[in-house]
Amino acid sequence: MIVRNDASRIERALRSVAGVVKEMVLIDTGSTDGTQDIARGLGATVFEREWPDDFSMALNWAYELVNYEWTFRLDSDEWLLPGSVELLRSFESREDVFAATIIREDYTKDGRFAETQAVRLWRTCPEMRMVGLVHEQFSRDTLERASKGKQYIDSAIRLGHDGYMEDALPAKHRRNLALVEKELSIRPGNKYYESERVRILYLLNDPSADSENQKLIDDLLAIRDQDVPPTTMVTGPLTLVLDRLPDRELKTQRTSDILQLARGWCSREPSVTYAAAKTYIRRGDLRSALDALLDLEYMSESGDYLRSGFAHPAMLHESLWQNLALVAHQLGRKEIAARNYERLLKFDPSHPFAADNMAMLLKG
Repeated sequence: MIVRNDASRIERALRSVAGVVKEMVLIDTGSTDGTQDIARGLGATVFEREWPDDFSMALNWAYELVNYEWTFRLDSDEWLLPGSVELLRSFESREDVFAATIIREDYTKDGRFAETQAVRLWRTCPEMRMVGLVHEQFSRDTLERASKGKQYIDSAIRLGHDGYMEDALPAKHRRNLALVEKELSIRPGNKYYESERVRILYLLNDPSADSENQKLIDDLLAIRDQDVPPTTMVTGPLTLVLDRLPDRELKTQRTSDILQLARGWCSREPSVTYAAAKTYIRRGDLRSALDALLDLEYMSESGDYLRSGFAHPAMLHESLWQNLALVAHQLGRKEIAARNYERLLKFDPSHPFAADNMAMLLKG
């Protein structure tokens, strides 16, 4: 863990893993609120270093200090959810696995949460070093080199995260934007950071956000023949451009190309698939909308989908059921419509139209 001035939350984070891990290693980058003393009191080994204005460098310092076979990264505004304790512990006996993703529940002030998937657990290895001044990551090449034939898997381990509920969030966004722009000046053309830059501009309500996203979409369309996206972060720009599409552009060739790209590159990502389904409905293409909504239904039932941080649970529950029921009803797909009206009524027995539409469906 790297940490600075988080005395109010550090205990929660460390206590959540204290019974699972053999050692807790912290790099403190200048706390003045007693964070170091709290962490030491809970058994953590704390090293104090000057903040380098580079998240990957600070985290790599911490990784170099790990003394055991597995490394598990945790941030101070996160905590291991109780149901994941045994899941984490079970990896000690997994000889076939090199690294695993976890699912982080990103809580918001409205009581909901989005889900983010990230590599947070791996076999301690000198090659496992992150890159990026902010929103640091392991490169694909790093993971391939370090794994040495062992599996890289998605785990069901879950973390809670309330860092997006802070009052100081705009200041954090501005700090991150400066680091993202610095990163792009060093490595121009990186689509991960270009996508992140657009996301932050929207979060800051910057008037240039739409035009900057349109430029990025044009770049992505220029490479649409690639089998896979340059980064999973393209889910953000694609979702945003579809959600903000004006009526006059609904049936243009460019929109058709964006939809094809979204459905091809992001078929397992709920937010893009949901945005595509809504766009098809607006275009009057109910058959394509039904296909996208059925893909979402599969994601909801199986739990097999990518978690980019843009999808809220409603996309896979009440909002999905409502749209799927209505579209299927209009296309005469009675079985699909009925099961989703039933889901809506189970969720909300007084749902405003589900009961009436179900009765109409049964009559017809």
